[in-house]
Amino acid sequence: MMSSRDVYSALAEIIEKCTDSEFEGIKNFEFFSFKYPELVQEFSSDFTRIKSLGIKWNAFLREIKFWKEVGVEQMNRRLLQLCIRYIPQGQQFFKIENEIGSFTLPTRIDRLNKISLLAKDLLFDIYPRIESHVNFRAEINVEETRTIKGTINWNRTILNSINRGEKYPLQFSCITTLTKFDTQENFLAMFCLLKLQNDIDFLLFSESKPGEEFNFKEISLLKTLKNQVDNLVNHTKLQEIIPTIEQYKSLSSNSKFVSKLEEKTLERIRQGIVKQRSYVDLIDWLKKFRGYNVRTLSQEFTNFPIEHEKSIDTMYELWIIFEMVTYFEKQGIVFINALEKNGNFAGFKLKLENVVFNLNFQGRHSGWTEYVSEPDFTIEIEDSGEMPIVMDPKNWSTSQTGEAIHKMLGYLMNLSQHKARVGILFFSQAREKHLVEGQEPLPFVEKIEQIHGKDVTFTTMFVNPNETKSLETNLNKVFEYLQLVVGN
Repeated sequence: MMSSRDVYSALAEIIEKCTDSEFEGIKNFEFFSFKYPELVQEFSSDFTRIKSLGIKWNAFLREIKFWKEVGVEQMNRRLLQLCIRYIPQGQQFFKIENEIGSFTLPTRIDRLNKISLLAKDLLFDIYPRIESHVNFRAEINVEETRTIKGTINWNRTILNSINRGEKYPLQFSCITTLTKFDTQENFLAMFCLLKLQNDIDFLLFSESKPGEEFNFKEISLLKTLKNQVDNLVNHTKLQEIIPTIEQYKSLSSNSKFVSKLEEKTLERIRQGIVKQRSYVDLIDWLKKFRGYNVRTLSQEFTNFPIEHEKSIDTMYELWIIFEMVTYFEKQGIVFINALEKNGNFAGFKLKLENVVFNLNFQGRHSGWTEYVSEPDFTIEIEDSGEMPIVMDPKNWSTSQTGEAIHKMLGYLMNLSQHKARVGILFFSQAREKHLVEGQEPLPFVEKIEQIHGKDVTFTTMFVNPNETKSLETNLNKVFEYLQLVVGN
């Protein structure tokens, strides 16, 4: 049977050649089967598995299509980095809810996120407990010496003295017990410590790629962790085994060397040779660090369900709002706190000069009709309740942009009593009006419309994780709109 990755590759080749209308056609599995019977036969077991897992065919194709076009992997990595920056103190995650259920951010991938969330457990809890009650083996040594040390074996001492013709013993047979730390569980503990030290050093001293730079909070955290891990390494009781383990610190935690240490440690725990709870906790920590299986961290944490069509859209929305608040801070806007509603992430409270405003996420707003508008983002002035800017990210193909435009015009009309005067649509793919022959796609296209006799700015923006220059240009444009409407 071919692997599911082969299915991805085969489908990706087909999707890449499809026009928008052809792609819409193959989202129907019956039509796809009719058009590509050889492929269905070749990967029959994989298609059966997809169906048995309850994965919707159109969502499965859409994931493959947008994985590269929209930059899902880069977007997810960046989103996780940014959301950690804004998690309220004492809280470990943001809870997000969409049409397919609820999940949390961050989802614990990326080296920085892993270290941010797991390092403290090892450095400030597990390893100090290991040091306090370290397991060791005793090595008995018998030594003939004129200086008494350890316990004297008098029988042997007297016998040796008689054999040497001595009236009184001049040498003593001493028994000393040497404490040795070269056990499997200590090798494993030292590997975890040195591995973490190696990863922290990598993040602090390696050259960062554009868009992956760390902010002050992240650098401060890494420096704090580095000070602690360096202190533990320099003063640990297990100094004698560092040379043995140091050569392996760059290995993956999935390597045979580490797996073997883990197996032997578990066996010694099962046999009762190792009784300290701290080594059991070390094994659990390593499992989290190795596989980063989110569901083992806490029952409250769940994976970001990338395989679902709606969740890719939600990821796109979240990525934009977190990039937006990050950009606003760079421009001098004061971050006050993250907002929550019914336990779910609801945006940010910010301050521009003397004006406090909310950057709402998925709010519900009543307009001049009985209809409730639910745009993805709104800028809402706290004192007046005015909503001058309405925004909607749409991770849609270019053939569907007309629906989004009509919907935004509806929002602007319905929310006109809240003085909505700027409407912004973010598209992950450039619309036709953004395309100029022989040039890069225009980052934004701006138009002035008349709604209820008043000028309203309507702007479509091309925002994609693969286009960092376009992202910055568009966020700067949003900031310009914000400066114009806030306080006016």
